[in-house]
Amino acid sequence: PEIPDLRSETAHVTNIMIRNLQERCVVAGVKICTMDLNELNYAPEIAASMLKRQQAHALVEAREHIVKGATEIAWNAIKDFESKGLKMSDEEKAKLCGNIVLVTVSDTDTVPTINLGN
Repeated sequence: PEIPDLRSETAHVTNIMIRNLQERCVVAGVKICTMDLNELNYAPEIAASMLKRQQAHALVEAREHIVKGATEIAWNAIKDFESKGLKMSDEEKAKLCGNIVLVTVSDTDTVPTINLGN
């Protein structure tokens, strides 16, 4: 079951809270009519854990977006080379794709190298 979100489903959460409070207070003859949440705070370790999870999720989404873009760049480069008459083997295409994706996705600066051997 999905847990209701306090920000987007305030009325639903309030009704659940009233119902739960009423169950506990009925023995004392108390009737809960309304309830308002003024502020919600999490313990620091819970807040830190939630933030890490949110950041990790955002990082994964960003990486997926970058990889998709890098792959598209690589394929467009191959198409461009081939449209200009440059013939490439499957191995060369794979190497070019790998290099473009690696350079695009890397967190560190790349160092250009030239292969002088076979």
